[in-house]
Amino acid sequence: PRSSSRRLLSSSMKIERSLIEEQIIYEIMYFSPVQVGEERMTNMLYFQTDIYHRQWPKMMVDRTQAQIDNLKKVELSILPFDVAFKRTHRDAVLFHCRMALAYLDSREARIAMKLCQAAEPATRSTESRILQDPQADFDFLRVTLLSVMACAARRVKFYQKAVDALNEAKDICVMAGADSGRG
Repeated sequence: PRSSSRRLLSSSMKIERSLIEEQIIYEIMYFSPVQVGEERMTNMLYFQTDIYHRQWPKMMVDRTQAQIDNLKKVELSILPFDVAFKRTHRDAVLFHCRMALAYLDSREARIAMKLCQAAEPATRSTESRILQDPQADFDFLRVTLLSVMACAARRVKFYQKAVDALNEAKDICVMAGADSGRG
């Protein structure tokens, strides 16, 4: 009975990808219980292959670490803070979050939580010009990472870590709402 209700719930919460026009709405829905298209299932299946199943995805984490290093270079003005960097950085962080979510969906919550912790520096910057740039979208990246981390922490019974992540995500959303209310 329980598995049939789960199937019913998941099938009733599925939306075709072509019905979502805005990219940001799609990305928000991707990290929610609502299924949009087949991408989330495909990612989960990919990270269940022999190469990744119950394994630390070293090559993928190395890519994220390289992106974090590039962010540090941008903060030091060694690399330009241009549209190409913003797009690459955003895509890299979201891919990393999708990978963590795929591990979480595959019942590998510990790996998912560690992946989120590894990507945390990619969602922070010491430069306000970088944090506040609307195209860089650091608030969205941070909230997305924190929500996946909270889900993973809850699954491994690190409840305080989950609560802390959700509180930080809530604070970011409240501050962003207050800032947009002033503008």
